[in-house]
Order: sequence, then C-alpha cells, then structure tokens
Amino acid sequence: MKKKKKSEPDLFEYRIEYSLNNSLPAKRFFMALNPKNALSQLAYTCIKSTPFSNISQAQCDLFVKAFSNLSTDFMSPPELLGVPEPIPNQESPELDPAPEIVKPQDAPVDNSEDTITSESQEEELQSIQVETKIDSNTEYLEKQNVRLEQIVIIEKKNHVKLKEYENLKSDIDNMLEWFVSNISILLFEEYNRWAEKWYTIEYPIISNQDESTE
Repeated sequence: MKKKKKSEPDLFEYRIEYSLNNSLPAKRFFMALNPKNALSQLAYTCIKSTPFSNISQAQCDLFVKAFSNLSTDFMSPPELLGVPEPIPNQESPELDPAPEIVKPQDAPVDNSEDTITSESQEEELQSIQVETKIDSNTEYLEKQNVRLEQIVIIEKKNHVKLKEYENLKSDIDNMLEWFVSNISILLFEEYNRWAEKWYTIEYPIISNQDESTE
C-alpha cells in the first residue's frame, strides 16, 4: 500500500506597495505562507538597497527575522559554559590507634622499656599523620589548581561568546533601525482565491494576527 505524500502547505499571494529611502513607490508580489513570511521576502529584496555593506548570511537572516517579527526578540543570549563543581575539602584519614602491648601479669614490669616503646610509637604515629596530611593537602591543591585553570579557560570562552553576541546584535539593531525608519508600507494585501478579492493587512503586524496561517 502506497504511503500518502505529505501535502505541501498552502501558499497565499501578497501584494506590497512600498517606498524605500524616499524613492518612488514600488509594488511587489510574493507567494508566502503568511504575512510575516511575505515581509521576510520583502526584506530580502530590499537589503541590497541599504547603506550596509559586507553583510554576512547570518546577519541577513537575523535582519529579515527581526523585521518580520518587530514585536518579538530576534536573538537569544548564547548559552554559556558552566564552571566545574567546587572540590570538597579533603580531611586526613583516621588512623587506627597503635596496638596496645599486653604483658603477662606475672612478668616483671620494666617502666623504662614501656616508656621508650610508647614514645617510639607516638613519634612513628605522628610521622605517619604528618606525611598523610601533606600528601592529602598536595593532592587537594593540585585539584584546585586544575579547577582554577579550567575556570579561566571557560571564562575566556564565555567572554568571546558574549562579545560576538553583543556585536552581532548591535549590527542587526543598527540595520533594523535604519530600515524601519526609511521604509514606508503603502499597501499590504492578501489575495483570497476563493472570494477572488484582495484583503488589506494591517502593518505593523500584530503578534497573533497571522497565527492561524502559520
């Protein structure tokens, strides 16, 4: 059984009469999905008549999007990279206490030997604790240094991202300000093929004016 082909969306005919930069009125016809799409095509048509040169494709696309959606933001801030999680403080591991020396009850008690053994064990235990603490602190500082280096790299990348975003947005804002100030939409109509009539579309377009045809 053959699959049904997905039907293409209906295109509507639009007629726009406009004047750009105080020039003589011009009239253009566009086949578009909705009024905003028709305005996008108009902006593409007129972009070469603006005083801006060396416009990239990205700038052109954003400018067209901004002009056809004047009531909405045309750019979203970039998603910035997150910094690594903080490294928890490392505590020295608890050491098992030195084993207690048990002597037979009837064995003669030599206090001098006990004192020497006890002092030797304490010194050895203290030495192990100091070495362990030093190793732990060294490892912690190394991890901290690696994290700080990563943060510096991430902050530089985020700075570049934000700068590129701000520069691009500023360029589009300047283009849009000039274009909106210098274009006059004298006539904006949509043709209804069933009624065989042209219907006027208000400009600027209200945000939800053409939702039904999007």
